[in-house]
Amino acid sequence: MNEFGTTAWGRAWLRLAEPVSVSRPNPALPKARSLARRDRVGALVLEPGRITGTVDDGSPRSVELVFPAWPDTVGVDAGAALSEVLVERLAAAGTPVAPGHDELVATCGCTHRSGHCRHVWSVLFETARRVDEDPEVALRLRGAPRAPVRVDSDRIPISALDPEAFFVSGLARAEGSA
Repeated sequence: MNEFGTTAWGRAWLRLAEPVSVSRPNPALPKARSLARRDRVGALVLEPGRITGTVDDGSPRSVELVFPAWPDTVGVDAGAALSEVLVERLAAAGTPVAPGHDELVATCGCTHRSGHCRHVWSVLFETARRVDEDPEVALRLRGAPRAPVRVDSDRIPISALDPEAFFVSGLARAEGSA
């Protein structure tokens, strides 16, 4: 199973790195996926209309992605569920959760001159993973004025887990049955 773009929210961002309309494979993508998979993307800052980060593939490279935020007229109902249906509705309304290729301006501190480099792709892969973990990130990136209520899902964001409470309660149950 692919670890990037596991939800409709993450797939929208993943399509910036892996568009469905390509006619030949991009040789930089395997290395970019590997960098993201090995946690080589650091200092990631996700804010409306802008993503910055550092990719370390031997020496740190600063990456910045700039894209338009939604206009103030785009409102996401605070009671809306963060479902795949909402992703489809937003796209149909002309306000997709990820910017288009033509809207994305990427800069990197490396010497790569043509198109996007593996550092830019790595930041996009990591962004897709973060959006998969918490779809509200996609809305914040696009500048949504209000965050909707989370929909129940099979995935629990790692930030929502309390390891101490999990292990202590498991240990207490084990000691109580002994």
